Order: sequence, then C-alpha cells, then structure tokens
Amino acid sequence: AERQYRTPIEYGGQRYICNGGFFRESDRAGHQQSRFITKLKSPTAFDGMPTVIARPTTDYEDHKILEGPIGLVSPDGTLYMCYAAGHTRGQEYCTGIMKFLGDKNDSLANASLWQKMDEPLHFVDYDSRVYSPGAMMFTTSPDGEQIWAVYHAKKYTYTAYTMRRLYAQPLTWENDFPVIEDPKPVDTIFTFPINAKTVE
Repeated sequence: AERQYRTPIEYGGQRYICNGGFFRESDRAGHQQSRFITKLKSPTAFDGMPTVIARPTTDYEDHKILEGPIGLVSPDGTLYMCYAAGHTRGQEYCTGIMKFLGDKNDSLANASLWQKMDEPLHFVDYDSRVYSPGAMMFTTSPDGEQIWAVYHAKKYTYTAYTMRRLYAQPLTWENDFPVIEDPKPVDTIFTFPINAKTVE
C-alpha cells in the first residue's frame, strides 16, 4: 500500500500514524484512496500492519480522495478525524469528518469504532464564491481560548492548484460536535481575543 500525508495522533497514551493512500494497484489506477491508521511502538517503528478505517463512500468524497487527516478532540474528550475529500481541481473539495466511538482504552486501529459523517464538516459556499475549501488544520487564538480552522480555498473556479489562498475562521462546539460557519470571502475581517501578557 502506498501511503501519503502521514499525520501523528496520540490518544489514550498510545501513538499512531494516520494517512491516506492506495491499498492496491487497482486503487491507484482509479485513484481511490483509503484511510489508514497504524499503531507505533516508537517514533520510528510501526507496531503491526496498517488498518484501513475508511474508504470513499459519500457523495462529498468525489474523485474518491481521502487525504490530509488531522485529529480534533472536543471539550468532552471525543476524538474526531477531519480530512480533505474530493479533488482541488474541482469546486467542491471539502473537509470530511469521522468520529471515534470508543474511549481511551480502545485502539484507534479498530475500524468498527469509526463512524463517518454523512455530511462534510465544511463545504463550498457558492454565495460567497469561496471554492474548494479543504486541507484543514487547527490552531488556537493567542489567548488559547478559541480554536481556529485554517485551510486553503480558491476564489476562482477555473484554476486547480494556482490562485489558492489561505483562509481561517473560528470553530465552535454544539452538543460536543465541531461547527464551522460557511467559508467567508477572503477580505472578511475577524477579531480574536489576545491575552494582555502577549502584548508589548
């Protein structure tokens, strides 16, 4: 299996590597990516073989692409995995999301404990003309009180990899589930709290 975009995840005191990739040669021919996770016994050594925990099954996973996984833990301790779905050459490259149904005593390599959401976490907003929002990462506001989603998107529909811009907007929680508003135009002004100690 060819594996791409490796991301470390630590959960329940155990480290894992998560990635997207092709499970077999026929998958490469059809560009059908799967989501893998592998337990680590050290920072440089696997503990066992990779486990497939997801394959493209939803409408928003157009072009059968699952890449760029990133973990996200809710205030109540629920683990989610966000990932880029679709193809950035199109208009509907987006952010999919999976939920881990186990607890910290369970292995993330147990595929039966992962639930993929039927709807993406974040999708194109045709009204604001922000296309292909994906490859999401997370960071915090300077005071550490807010989570911000950072991703790339396009202002124009006729480009693939060029003319992508960096976007950011706050993430909130509702019933222990992450919520991000629709993508905003690139000139949108956001404000965020700054701890007085960080200001000279």
